[in-house]
Amino acid sequence: MRLTVHLAEAKKEKVEVKSKQDPKSTVMKTILMNTLSFSDVQPGDVDRILNEIEAEGHGIPVKHYLSGEKLLGRATCKKKK
Repeated sequence: MRLTVHLAEAKKEKVEVKSKQDPKSTVMKTILMNTLSFSDVQPGDVDRILNEIEAEGHGIPVKHYLSGEKLLGRATCKKKK
């Protein structure tokens, strides 16, 4: 299963990317990492992973879900007539 975690107060990371105008040069770009994804997670490992995220200072986990779980809320697909 895949675990997806949404973070509050996520830290920003600087990443080096190639410039579109000049492919030989690089530009530093700031990216906000507010969603993390983990592969091959067992349901028993979720609490440990959430505690590690907060302990390492990546941010505060606000919402998390496994790929096999249904999300409450509005449907994203069109209704059949």
